[in-house]
Amino acid sequence: MPRGCEIKLKFENSEEIFVLKDMQVIKRMPLLVRAVKKENSKWLHTRTTLPDPILIPYPKESVLFIIEHIKTYRMPNDYPEKVPENYPEANALDLYDLRPILEAATHLEALCLMNVAGFLIAKKLEELPVEQVAEFMGLEYVPVANFYDEQNGWIRPSTSGSSTA
Repeated sequence: MPRGCEIKLKFENSEEIFVLKDMQVIKRMPLLVRAVKKENSKWLHTRTTLPDPILIPYPKESVLFIIEHIKTYRMPNDYPEKVPENYPEANALDLYDLRPILEAATHLEALCLMNVAGFLIAKKLEELPVEQVAEFMGLEYVPVANFYDEQNGWIRPSTSGSSTA
């Protein structure tokens, strides 16, 4: 019996169904492996087609980026020199493009792409001022200030330093 696997993927931002047939890509995504094993535990040795599409709650572009690069990208620690230039296509993306790739890779349990996206995000964040890092992280930036009121010994969340009362 011929081997092979066919998984239909549906994305949050597209009505179009993407059909994934590459066994090497599927093997690198434990979420998809579990879905296929549930349908046919001998999926590696027999032809398996999932009847229903799997909803991937991330943008199509992010998941297709993962599918396109999952076989060629290596973990950052596998390189003697850990530099963003090891991943030219991913490094060309900005922070807001890398975030959904990291989130989709986490959802798919694609460990290598999780690490690559996380590494590149960290490298890009370390070059930014703290205000922009806070904005990217969805946090409120509180500038460094003296919160200790020397007049009465209370700690107050004030950016002015001390109270004048």
